[in-house]
Amino acid sequence: MHQISLQKLCHVAKTGILVDEAEKKSIIADLAEKHVMILRNHGFVICGVTIEHAFLLAYHLILACETQIRCCPNGENQQVIRTSKEAQEQVEQVVKIGGGGVNRIDGKVDPKKWQIGELEWEAYMRNMDRNGYKTGHQYKNW
Repeated sequence: MHQISLQKLCHVAKTGILVDEAEKKSIIADLAEKHVMILRNHGFVICGVTIEHAFLLAYHLILACETQIRCCPNGENQQVIRTSKEAQEQVEQVVKIGGGGVNRIDGKVDPKKWQIGELEWEAYMRNMDRNGYKTGHQYKNW
């Protein structure tokens, strides 16, 4: 699912650094309405609506990259099974609502519950708190 939820990304070959004003404007123009930009030989840029959204995108981007490397260790992708366009669109609909599809009351989506990335973020914060890290995160109480 992580590969599918990252449909809206761009991949660019930038050569400059971000102190150059022209380079900054070029990156903004290339990013446009996308949330993820892969900069060849420089890493990636994530622009989420919230911190939770940005974290979720970064997490899934890293998973997608690791999966691709494991599936194609020789650089060949002949054996990778691609999902259908319909399956991609269905997952995209669930992902953009947020809450991993759990925001349903009587079969209808309740957008006031979990926003994109919040459910996963809370799970990570609870895990860190359980392991002795004091995150200070304020949990939602439903």
